[in-house]
Amino acid sequence: MLKYQERERRLNHRHFSMSSSVSARAMIVAALAAGVPVGVAHADNECGTGPTVTCASGTYGSGITYSNITDLTLNLGNGVNVTDGVTITPNTSATNASIAVNIDTGSGTITNPPSTLYVDSKYVAAVNIPVSGTTDGSISATFASGALVSQGDGSGGVFIGSYTNTPNASYDFSMSDGSIELNGDQSFGVWLFNEGSGSSVIDVSGGTIVGNASAGASKQTGIRAQTFPRSSAGDTSAITMTGGSVTMHAANSAAVNSTAAGPSNSDVTLSGMTILTTGDALSTAANGRDQDGSAVVSQNQGSGDSNLAMLSGSVTTEGDYAAGLHSLIKGNDESVTGTALVMLNGGTVTTKGQSAAAVLAYNSTYGDAYAKIGGEP
Repeated sequence: MLKYQERERRLNHRHFSMSSSVSARAMIVAALAAGVPVGVAHADNECGTGPTVTCASGTYGSGITYSNITDLTLNLGNGVNVTDGVTITPNTSATNASIAVNIDTGSGTITNPPSTLYVDSKYVAAVNIPVSGTTDGSISATFASGALVSQGDGSGGVFIGSYTNTPNASYDFSMSDGSIELNGDQSFGVWLFNEGSGSSVIDVSGGTIVGNASAGASKQTGIRAQTFPRSSAGDTSAITMTGGSVTMHAANSAAVNSTAAGPSNSDVTLSGMTILTTGDALSTAANGRDQDGSAVVSQNQGSGDSNLAMLSGSVTTEGDYAAGLHSLIKGNDESVTGTALVMLNGGTVTTKGQSAAAVLAYNSTYGDAYAKIGGEP
């Protein structure tokens, strides 16, 4: 057993908050003579109204938008192409909301609207569900086939996020196939950001996520789940990978990152997947206190635990200071006694760069940090 404990009272806390803005909308009308839909007007509800709607095959040139929603299942079927993103905005005071997006577009591709990250600090995504107000209920997305492409800084494939700390909704995402391509600085594949009371849970069993190292790009994230900071006891930030692959090429980038705050736990479980990062990490990552550039991260910035378990599969980092598996707790509260734990029970972890740890546990609070390898108690 490896045990590492450090008490440190001065840390720079990072609190990520983001917002998203999408204004492009289109009404898609079937052109019967040609047999395909063509974008010709601007309006919401492009695929019809009702609790369950299915978008017809074709090109939605100005996006798909649903606003003020309480109950909606949106099916994006084979051959759906969207060039300005899919945006669903829940009713800000909805009770028991039920919102689901099913992405099964086959040969279809969905791209995000233009990014405004460096204009007004806003993030955009190919599939975007921004949550605010006191929304209560369940919000989810599933990805079975097709391609999601992020273009520009601060853009992503799927985003479900709250911008105030009052929602009580839980967020879920599952991916069984398909591809997500990242382009731009601080871009992301999947991001669940829960700043209210509720869990963020991601399950990946297949598909591919690739982050491209375009000019100036850094701090990309393939899969990210966050509950932060008003989550209640019992809520969790959890990522499970049982297949699929994530490849990140930009510097200071993570393939998988789960972050929790408040009393909730952060949990990552890996098996049967392939993860590769090629960029360098920050030099401060070498001793564990900084997670930027580690391939797989479980992090807690509150009073809960941070757990990372790998059962099979492979994780490879090629950059300097880039750790393979990294569990950490960051804070300066003497009353916090949470545990940072990494368990490597199977599979392979390979690091090729300078000062790059394969397995790393770090705790800056009054709790402990453990690395357990090969089932060691």
